Amino acid sequence: MPRIFDPKMHANILDRLQLEADLRGALDHKEFILFYQPIIDLKSHQLIGFEALVRWNHPKRGLIYPLEFIPLAEENGLIHIIGEWILRSPA
Repeated sequence: MPRIFDPKMHANILDRLQLEADLRGALDHKEFILFYQPIIDLKSHQLIGFEALVRWNHPKRGLIYPLEFIPLAEENGLIHIIGEWILRSPA
């Protein structure tokens, strides 16, 4: 069975490996940011809490949203470390 080298697939794999390596150092370099979104009761219009939204301020790629890095963190067991950081971060 012939094998075909796909440059795009290769580039995607290299990009993912680099992102994983960067993710491992992101906490040490203080690259995560928390944003707090208010939760409002629609009936009473009262503030009932806040939702913490984590973003990764990557030094080269800029702001990375969770959809891009959370699945990778889950696959590699880093999600627990990120979760602890979120819980320990001052509001």
